[in-house]
Amino acid sequence: MKAVKLHSCTVWQALLTAFVVLFLTMGACRDKVVQKEQREVSFGTGVTIDEELSALSRAIIRAINNGAPHFKMRSHENPGGTPEVLEYLHRYDICGLSLDEASQAYHGFFQWKGQPHPQLRLLNIIGVLPISFVAASDSDIKSISDLDGKPLGSGNIGKTGYFKVTQLLKALNIRPQWRHGPWRAQIDLYHQEALDVFLHQGAVAPILLECSQHRPFHILGLSNVELSRGGQSYRGTGLVYPPCSIREGTYLNQSESRETFGLMLGYFTRQDVPEEVGYWMVKAAWVDVWNLSASYKPLKFQVLRFPKLTLEQGPFPLHPGAVRFYREIKLEVPDRLLPPEMR
Repeated sequence: MKAVKLHSCTVWQALLTAFVVLFLTMGACRDKVVQKEQREVSFGTGVTIDEELSALSRAIIRAINNGAPHFKMRSHENPGGTPEVLEYLHRYDICGLSLDEASQAYHGFFQWKGQPHPQLRLLNIIGVLPISFVAASDSDIKSISDLDGKPLGSGNIGKTGYFKVTQLLKALNIRPQWRHGPWRAQIDLYHQEALDVFLHQGAVAPILLECSQHRPFHILGLSNVELSRGGQSYRGTGLVYPPCSIREGTYLNQSESRETFGLMLGYFTRQDVPEEVGYWMVKAAWVDVWNLSASYKPLKFQVLRFPKLTLEQGPFPLHPGAVRFYREIKLEVPDRLLPPEMR
């Protein structure tokens, strides 16, 4: 039988080919393992007319992608806002932004009367967006009690903000004469001195700076007693009045800070979402907190202290994963925020 001689180059080519095939096979297997280990996290958030505020949720997603790459984030914007998120809650692992509406849904009051959502769990409060009572300096309105029987413009305030204002005034036995209509029209009435006070929700708007130059105004402050009365009137309903400060110098000729209340912004989840998911959703935000704070400048300083803000103002129980994180950074979690499954 005649021996077959292989050229040395042929042998090396065969070995090289085998090595490449083995390497590619191992790489494919490794990719499959990574894909298998990567858990998909569904993020549902209500859209907002404030594009800068929407950037807050996008920053949260980036933080999780960077800090927890073993999760794959999928974002779902809901034109119906928080109510639509709550209606389809089973679809989402993390939700935001309005914690006011989520809190009332948890307790089953107001819009969700008789339909409680006991499965809701809080992750974090990112900040409190102020609601301001803007009153002309040349008017006789110097305090919130002076609003009784006076025209009050509803201003640029959303449905939830308006609801909170009306309920607070009701608790304080203050009955203004509401003036509804487009905000621009109310600003024109203010300039013409046909309206002395109106509401503003959120950060400083250019139109307010223009107002202060044409007709100076001041922000009506709310005392701790007044805010406490509002909270006590609706204890257990999920309607809360977290204090919020309008800093000195925010508006022209504002020589001192004013205390008001605001809307809570943040993120929540469901009870049955695994502890590990809730933990990383909060931890990733904290690790990237500086970039997160830069995404929405009006709440910059609140974002930087969101763990303490959450534990101070939390309106319904935390998720076990969030409890684990806050304890990890040496914060004491109040008993009122411990979920039933941890008691």
